[in-house]
Amino acid sequence: MATIQGFLKNTNTAISSLDGDVNLAIKLTEFELLELNREDQLFKGFDTDGNTIGVYSRLTEELTKGVRGIGFPKNAGEPYNFYDTGDSFKGLKADLLGGFKVALSSTGKNADLIQKRAKGKAYGLTLENKVKYNQQILLPSLRAIIKRHYRI
Repeated sequence: MATIQGFLKNTNTAISSLDGDVNLAIKLTEFELLELNREDQLFKGFDTDGNTIGVYSRLTEELTKGVRGIGFPKNAGEPYNFYDTGDSFKGLKADLLGGFKVALSSTGKNADLIQKRAKGKAYGLTLENKVKYNQQILLPSLRAIIKRHYRI
């Protein structure tokens, strides 16, 4: 049976550890964070505002005719999926900025071109994906981390 004094001590520990706990939760859920940017946005051709970044031309369709694999075919009029070799997706990373802020970027060979095409809005989450990440992914992870302070 826990005492009120023990509970208060654990609460103080949890509060003083909050910054580190949030950063740990972000690191533990980094893959899911990057997947939202990669699979739910870039691969579908959306920027961080949810707008279509661009569409493939007839020339692109002709040049890629017969190519098979992830991201193909590239049909005229369909949104860019930014998948050719996959280098830009493999290079996605999340950097903690402090104040619980995270910056997404890519070290892939076409990352600068993609960012330019998206007018600086390629890497990051749409509002919908921010809510999804915070509520469905980050919050459960953070709760589990905080819970260890209470030995429950």
